[in-house]
Amino acid sequence: MCVEDARAAIDATGGERTLLVGFSMGGLVSVRAAEHPTVVAVLGLAPWLPDQLDLSPLVGKRFDVLHGALDRWLPGVPGVSPTLSRKGFDRAQRLGVEGTYTKISGGVHGMALRGRSGRPVTLPRARRWAELTHDVVARFASSA
Repeated sequence: MCVEDARAAIDATGGERTLLVGFSMGGLVSVRAAEHPTVVAVLGLAPWLPDQLDLSPLVGKRFDVLHGALDRWLPGVPGVSPTLSRKGFDRAQRLGVEGTYTKISGGVHGMALRGRSGRPVTLPRARRWAELTHDVVARFASSA
């Protein structure tokens, strides 16, 4: 249903060119929704790209991945191994998909989490996550 929701959101924008940005499991959703005809690029932020995921929707699109080098699943703490996303990225490249894979030194799974007070707590290397994400989005915007 997440993929159907993503496709419906793309349709609702009415845009001619779409960049999908997906974090963690949203990376998987973005890859699957990339078959939409307006999607020209996907940015995966610590994307979950299991071996059985069909990456053919990325063919003819750009695929950039950012991943925290220290990201791991820990008891009670979600995470995605950068090894898993790298394997998925490499599989996409074997299909002819162009893009970049950037490992963020010292980065974990995401940029922030909600603290006990309800306020966001910045995670290590959040500024670098933001800078790199901005760069990919700016490149997409300037290529119009």
